[in-house]
Amino acid sequence: MASIIAAKNELEREMESKGVLYRPRTKKEVEQAVKPLGFKSPSELLSCLQEVVKAACKIYGYKVLEGYGFPKVVRGTEMPIKIETIDHVLGVLTSKSLGTVWSGF
Repeated sequence: MASIIAAKNELEREMESKGVLYRPRTKKEVEQAVKPLGFKSPSELLSCLQEVVKAACKIYGYKVLEGYGFPKVVRGTEMPIKIETIDHVLGVLTSKSLGTVWSGF
């Protein structure tokens, strides 16, 4: 297990040194990274992506719960998933095969 983690860390270091894997390190860098995308702040970007998730949930047949600070997505009988980070957005959007979703159209 230690060798796998060491290999992963080495790959990340190499990708970072070549500029492939850019990670903003400060709040200011994060704010600057979203401005070229047309957003004033990271929270505006997340808010927009939450709206995308809500729209996708209608297609996926998931239930969206509001009024808890962040929207929550309920997939079948699973526990609700709070959509509070971009990772959560991507997790919900990629949780179902697009072939399954689009085959009904």
